[in-house]
Amino acid sequence: MIDGKFPNYVQVIPKENQKKLQVNLKSFLDSVDRVASVSLDKKDGVNFNLAKDVLNLSVNNTNSGDGKESLNVKFDYDLDISFNSRYLIDVASQLDGDQIEIYFKDTGSPALIKDPADFDSIYVVMPMKG
Repeated sequence: MIDGKFPNYVQVIPKENQKKLQVNLKSFLDSVDRVASVSLDKKDGVNFNLAKDVLNLSVNNTNSGDGKESLNVKFDYDLDISFNSRYLIDVASQLDGDQIEIYFKDTGSPALIKDPADFDSIYVVMPMKG
C-alpha cells in the first residue's frame, strides 16, 4: 500500500483549448516521423505552422538539414507552435481510431490530444519554447 496523496492531475488538463485540429491519424504519424527523421536528435522540435485547413510540419537542424511536409486538415485558425517529435509520436502511437484531434489555446499553452474513437483517453503535451 502506498501512503501519500495522489497528485491532482485534473489541474493540468487544459480547459480553455477551443481551437480544434482534426487530421487523419496515420498521415499525421507518418508525416511527423518523416520530418523528424531529418534531425539527428529526436528531441528537436517539430514546428507546426497552421492555417485554414493546412498543417505545415518542419524541422530545421543546422547539422543535418531541413525537413518539410504539408497535410490537409480541418482547422480554422492561424497558429505557429512547436513540439518534441518523440512526444507526438508516442502519443499518436497509442490511439486506435482513424483520426486524431488536437486542441490548442495559443502558442505557449499545452495542447490537449484526443482520440475520437476513445472518449476515456486524453493526452496533454507541452509545447517547446523558442
